[in-house]
Amino acid sequence: MPTARPGTWPTTLTPDLIARQRTISAPKYSPDGHAFAYASEYDGRTDLFVLPVGGWPVQITADRPVGGGVNYAWSPDGRAIVFASGGALWLCPAKGGAPRRLTLREGNHLSPRVSPDGGFVSFICNRIDEIDVVVVSIDGTWQRVLNRGTDFPMDPSWSPDSTRVIWHAYPNNCMPWDESAVVIADIDGGAPQVIAGAPRTAYAQARFSPDGTRIACVCDRDGSLNVTEMGADGSGQTNLHPDRWEHGELSYSPDGRQIVYTRNVDGDYTVWTVPSGGGAPRALTDEPGRAASPGWSPDGSRVIYAHESSVLPADVWEVEVELGRRTQRTFSTLGGIDPSDFVHPEHVTWTSADGFEIHGLLYTPRTVVKDAHPLVVDIHGGPMNQSRPVWSPLFQMQVQRGWVVVQPNYRGTLGYGRAYREALFGTWGKGDLEDNLGAIDFCAKRGLIRTDRVVAWGGSAGGYSTLVCLTEAPDRFAGGVAFYGLYDLYTFGLETHRYERYYIETILGESSENYPLWYERSPLNFVDKIRAPLLLLHGDKDPAALPAQSETLIEELKRHRIDWEYAFYHGEGHGFRQIATNVDVAARIDRFLRQKVLRVAEPGPSGVLPYPPMPLHAPAQASRQP
Repeated sequence: MPTARPGTWPTTLTPDLIARQRTISAPKYSPDGHAFAYASEYDGRTDLFVLPVGGWPVQITADRPVGGGVNYAWSPDGRAIVFASGGALWLCPAKGGAPRRLTLREGNHLSPRVSPDGGFVSFICNRIDEIDVVVVSIDGTWQRVLNRGTDFPMDPSWSPDSTRVIWHAYPNNCMPWDESAVVIADIDGGAPQVIAGAPRTAYAQARFSPDGTRIACVCDRDGSLNVTEMGADGSGQTNLHPDRWEHGELSYSPDGRQIVYTRNVDGDYTVWTVPSGGGAPRALTDEPGRAASPGWSPDGSRVIYAHESSVLPADVWEVEVELGRRTQRTFSTLGGIDPSDFVHPEHVTWTSADGFEIHGLLYTPRTVVKDAHPLVVDIHGGPMNQSRPVWSPLFQMQVQRGWVVVQPNYRGTLGYGRAYREALFGTWGKGDLEDNLGAIDFCAKRGLIRTDRVVAWGGSAGGYSTLVCLTEAPDRFAGGVAFYGLYDLYTFGLETHRYERYYIETILGESSENYPLWYERSPLNFVDKIRAPLLLLHGDKDPAALPAQSETLIEELKRHRIDWEYAFYHGEGHGFRQIATNVDVAARIDRFLRQKVLRVAEPGPSGVLPYPPMPLHAPAQASRQP
């Protein structure tokens, strides 16, 4: 058993190990099945690689970075790849080389999909307050906008005869999981047609069968997003896998007889298949963690997917459909990262003060000292997001230090069905607070923690919740760490990008009619209640929670003489991607927790890794006001 007190134990992870791990995602087979492509992100840049069977991966994008893992597609002949970069679409040889610009249209071009005949590319054109589905010819000489109206489309895909495009669209005052419909349009003209939709029902990820007679999607009309099949005109909708847990990322097998998809069980994602037309669902994988982007091999014998877990970063895997035998295809893990050093979380539940059952993930150190560990309450963003058992080296670092980490999937969390999610409506800032406080009580009853050493931690809406914890329950928290948070709901709704502009009104009601409630639930108005030190982290390019949210909060912290620290990262958006930023973030948080929460004087006790010195020209501007 370590002799130092929990929270100060040695760790095998360093800030550089945390920051320099590549992120691999979105594998896709080549049309002949002799290779697959995948996206690899490193130091804020995403590039495409192609890995031939039995060969070595080749980086094929160099001139231009890729705009995220899902933003590329193979041509049907396998000779080229279309990808999004810098707001436009580009076409590059599948062997690499100089790309050719495909689109010149105004807006940010996303989600390219090449038609089965290879003649066209469909894509999303995001022009801030208007989002279009557009089709462009592969030579770039012809284009057509398919949708008109106020609803916002997502995820277009093709009919097998290359004459129609299908997508799902949601109203501009809500989110796609609240209400969205399946829409189809002919590329030769004519008005788009809604073939499936209903109030307070979500449809997503619509895909044609290979013969064009059926459509598969996910739909929550039975309460949870489940694999659903219908005729090509939207008739005869059938839930193929009735389930309390939710499904996603589906596609038909090449012969149209099976559908592959992911199943989210309390945050663990596994790969499943179900027969088209109905039959017994079958799991292809059962490993804890998150499987993502499953796709069929051209002969239908294998499924490729990305997988990460709490103890290993993401890599590409392949599973044989009949045998269930898995093979790892990429090996991205850095030397020095050993899964045996890390812990998987325990899936736990507790009952909130009003009787609502809450799900969560609990990380405990390998050595437990009764009633002695400090606690991080990591609160996810969204607020309709979900904490999942994925690669989170910042938390593994703190668990090795001797911290307990609990991640509440409070009411409102995605993955547990519509009723669980909509339980946050009207209660944001209150109901979720009770759920998060219940996580502390749960850990205390387990005999794990010191209740006077609890830290609230979260990003985006989780940053909001962090400040709610510190203002509404100041006696329960010894510190707070808030990433790119929002603290005043009213100004956030005026400032943020279109995607989330109206969502607080869905949760709390229209602002002008419910202003007292909005004021009450905005923690910026109650900064005088804070008793704990607060670390704020923000990027200057954040389109969702503008830096003004943190800067306005700082003025209030100064006014009320609250202990605070602020790190402002240049070139970062809503989420940090640059190596220099993430090295600084890991070191800064580690230092903050030791000095401000555990009150350990520097240098640390013998056996504890020292802090790296801050660089003279750090990528952050920091201030502290006692």
